[in-house]
Amino acid sequence: SFINFFANQDGVFKFHPVLLVFAFSLQNVTSQFITAKNRHNRTPYHIFAGVSSTVATLAGSSVIFLLKGGFSRPLAEHIVSWHSWMGLAAVVVALTHGTAASLFLWPGLIASVAPRRTRLALHRITALLVIWAFAAALI
Repeated sequence: SFINFFANQDGVFKFHPVLLVFAFSLQNVTSQFITAKNRHNRTPYHIFAGVSSTVATLAGSSVIFLLKGGFSRPLAEHIVSWHSWMGLAAVVVALTHGTAASLFLWPGLIASVAPRRTRLALHRITALLVIWAFAAALI
């Protein structure tokens, strides 16, 4: 049953690829909104997809970390393969990207630190880094 699936740690751990593929897919969808014509009307969808991607990334990463021993094990025991290193990089870059977007773009809490063109360029670069890190983790 559904309850038994979540009571079983192996079952929950197997759920992490679903969350992270969902996050990866949403990140790719948001990149399509950047390049689309008339992108200003799509900003709310872009924000929704980006926030959903970040939340799914956090959820999937939390499942992995907590079910692999959490803080009771040293971090070095969690990061033992290419997949884990690239997964960690994807999480760090995704969270950095999301935080920077909320600070510099929308709602733009500290938007005055750089011209809009510079902020958008950095947003696109970090978005590509997120996509590349997700893709590298899938290898």
